[in-house]
Amino acid sequence: MDTEPDDSRPSRDDGDFADLADVDSLPAAVLPPVVAVVVTDGAIGLEATLTSLVSQEYPSLSTLVIDRGAADDPTGRVAEVYPHAFVRRLTEPKSFTEACNVAFASVEGATFFLVCRDDVVLEPGVVRILIEEAFRSNAAIVGPKIVDLDRPDVLIEVGLAIDRYGIAFNGIEPGEVDQEQHDAVRDVFCVSDAVMLLRADLVAELGGFDPRAEPGAADLDICWRALLVGARVVVAPDARVRRRPDTARRRRIRLAGSLRDANRSRVHVLTKCTAAAALVWVLPVAFALDVGEAIGLAGSGRFGRARALLGGWWTALREVRSTIA
Repeated sequence: MDTEPDDSRPSRDDGDFADLADVDSLPAAVLPPVVAVVVTDGAIGLEATLTSLVSQEYPSLSTLVIDRGAADDPTGRVAEVYPHAFVRRLTEPKSFTEACNVAFASVEGATFFLVCRDDVVLEPGVVRILIEEAFRSNAAIVGPKIVDLDRPDVLIEVGLAIDRYGIAFNGIEPGEVDQEQHDAVRDVFCVSDAVMLLRADLVAELGGFDPRAEPGAADLDICWRALLVGARVVVAPDARVRRRPDTARRRRIRLAGSLRDANRSRVHVLTKCTAAAALVWVLPVAFALDVGEAIGLAGSGRFGRARALLGGWWTALREVRSTIA
């Protein structure tokens, strides 16, 4: 899949980004090309996701749908709502991150990738707002505000922070109503991979997503690595994306695969992204905290969750040598 090459793409420290801060003032021929990468496993929300992309008023937007292992070929479904979208079916089932990496390697000439899961609905203007903010803030990764699909006045996520032990949190109370209290553009540690705008040159530099950070920590991993190479990660709350709360991060981490796999992913990311001098105390303290939590779970009769929590550590520590390398 090719898009029109953009040889003038600036580097992350290029101050000329500000010159393109208002894409509405630019002719379509000079707009930075964006490829939306929609990864699907045949979810029933795929049509709504594609319809929302069709409605985006951004002439240089192309869409690549990656079928990562759906039981039925989604090509016909895609053609009904988005005839000009490209569809690629993978011959073997892949994870979300592996499918994204296949898409990244398939595209030439894109300035940005817009990663989308197949259960989101982009409100009008999302692509334009994210692109404008990428240039205005000289940011390499930009995320939107995520609100409830059925109750769009209820917040789900507006960027993420982490604690010292790699646990992400969003600072949003359950059922918190959107009253523009989080509407300032700001630097964040991480944005959700539900919808994530990525500079294509950053993707190439980082080698895409790390499949070993899945489930539950792939977005944290790529944002953390972006920060380590000096890139900015920002949230642009004027760009609104709707999603069901039961597929959002705060529950996805508990439900994705298992608690064991999610904890393994977190420990993997914590190990590879923490400075060596800090790692000698961060890992033991993080382990001690999880042991304490496991004891509490066992004391309340939840032995399976206690075993899963510590099992994630066992799996991660078995891989620690390759992770550090």
